[in-house]
Amino acid sequence: MRKSERKPKHERKSKQAREPTNQTYIGVSQNKKQVYADDDGKHYFVCGTTGSGKTVLLSNFIKSAIDKDYPLLLLDGKGDIGEGSILDIVVRHVPN
Repeated sequence: MRKSERKPKHERKSKQAREPTNQTYIGVSQNKKQVYADDDGKHYFVCGTTGSGKTVLLSNFIKSAIDKDYPLLLLDGKGDIGEGSILDIVVRHVPN
């Protein structure tokens, strides 16, 4: 591969950037560092303004729990069932 064909450095994943097996990727900090939460956390409270990434964070938790076969209790106070809702995310990630 030619040097000109390589991805920019900020788009390449380093060997250390892989998700740890006992943690879930939840997002990126303001200084562009990956942020992880321990899988053995007992409770998480997610809050934020519109567009701050709450649903993305929750979908990462849901997908990780399903992939790792962890038990998961999820309460959706709004109860939305449309596209992009918590229910939709769960249905997309659960294997048939």
